[in-house]
Amino acid sequence: MKRTVLAIVLLTAAVIVAFFLKKEDIAVLIYKEDTVYAGKYNENNFRSIKIGSSQTCVRELLGDPLRTVDLTSPPRTCWIYADGNTNSSIHNFRIRNIEFDEKKSAVKKEVGLYVD
Repeated sequence: MKRTVLAIVLLTAAVIVAFFLKKEDIAVLIYKEDTVYAGKYNENNFRSIKIGSSQTCVRELLGDPLRTVDLTSPPRTCWIYADGNTNSSIHNFRIRNIEFDEKKSAVKKEVGLYVD
């Protein structure tokens, strides 16, 4: 009886935790990750960036990205704020990117976890 109650309590706790965590946060509990972030990067500031925000606004909140990538179809510029640590044996890392259109307005935010 005690084992059954304990199992129900643990299962209930796991369901509650899973409800409040994002898939990415649950995956990090399973996989080690080694993410490099841009110098001024802050998760709360990243989450506050809205589609339509200007590059100036993004730079004020997050600073300069680690690097930028020019995309061709459609023409956009991707600012990368989180990437894998190339000096690490762990190849799992968080993804934090913002894409801008030709008018320098944010059109896409990418949040994820790369698992190798």
